[in-house]
Amino acid sequence: MNSFISTSTDEQQARVFLSVPNGAVDLESVLFEIEADPSTVTTKPFADISQDSEYPGESEILFMPGSIFRLESVMQSSENSIWIVRMKLCSDDDHHLKKVLTHMKQQLGNGHTNLQTLGRLLSDMSKFDLAERYFVRLLEELLQNDPLRIDLYQDLARVASQTSKFDQCMEWRQQAIALAEQTVISDIPLNAKWAQNGVTVAGGHGKGNATNQLYYPEGIFIDDDQTIVIADCWNHRIVQWRTDNTNEEVVAGGHGQGNRLDQLNCPTNVLIDEKTNTLIISDRGNRRV
Repeated sequence: MNSFISTSTDEQQARVFLSVPNGAVDLESVLFEIEADPSTVTTKPFADISQDSEYPGESEILFMPGSIFRLESVMQSSENSIWIVRMKLCSDDDHHLKKVLTHMKQQLGNGHTNLQTLGRLLSDMSKFDLAERYFVRLLEELLQNDPLRIDLYQDLARVASQTSKFDQCMEWRQQAIALAEQTVISDIPLNAKWAQNGVTVAGGHGKGNATNQLYYPEGIFIDDDQTIVIADCWNHRIVQWRTDNTNEEVVAGGHGQGNRLDQLNCPTNVLIDEKTNTLIISDRGNRRV
């Protein structure tokens, strides 16, 4: 939990707060029953504040932010249709739960909770409509040239891709690219000179899955020998292009969209671990690396 929780050891006192206002719709009465054994934790995350409370008759117990509970059961009382949720305060032996939560924060961002973190979590839970709503809301709060908008455009593109809104996906990606180019250009010296024509080094033969084609490439990695490794997102594969080659070589995936160990699902990034000579792939659709 990320805030203080006010509870009571007096069940009848707690039930006073269960009444649903007259005329309210789609509301249910829920009673949380928490089992908390102070002998199972080194640092007690709760305290009896009855003597210091403004309402001493409520027998108030206050739980600290960060308290972790295990859900034991959820049932509906046959007497008065009250939902009863039984939870148990996790002990120090459940430290692996904290490791899981820390890992989730690291995967979602820098560990701080904001609208982008919440949106990514909702996206991972397949709550794409809600995720999009939070991403857009954060966009509206940012300045037009804020670099964070690039990440948000990419997040929105992934949500659109997951919901088969491919045109919208490309629109978000184009906005991300446009803003990224503006950010890079601002750091280029005024006297810089450019070649008038670019050179295509991979793909360029329309979208497809032939050995000389790509289908919405995402991340790239350039090795020391100038080999380009590409996350070929919608072909569900990783390909490499060597200098002066006109055709690619599939180095991972390429066996259709799926979750087998020889398959990928919309990979978005790739890099090479030179120490172990292995590929590290962000397999977005399978939510794995």
